[in-house]
Amino acid sequence: MYQGCCQRGVEDNTGIIFIVADSGTLPSPPILETMFMPFYSTKKKKGGVGLGLFITKHIIDAHEGTLTLDDSSVTTRFLVRIPSKASSFSTR
Repeated sequence: MYQGCCQRGVEDNTGIIFIVADSGTLPSPPILETMFMPFYSTKKKKGGVGLGLFITKHIIDAHEGTLTLDDSSVTTRFLVRIPSKASSFSTR
């Protein structure tokens, strides 16, 4: 089981940043290309269906934010940035 954590902070009064990390290793390049696609999972044998990152990305996009993998980290670490004022709410 992976150990996980979540941190939150304000970034220059322009928005908020969340850091979500666990003790897993960085995904390999083929996984990086498909990890935000629906129904892609490396954990299907353990019950994963591959919708978590897909749904998360769409929610963050709707708030004009970004979801990126921090490839400078040795563990799996995602950075979520959401601006404090989005220009408009999108219902894509």
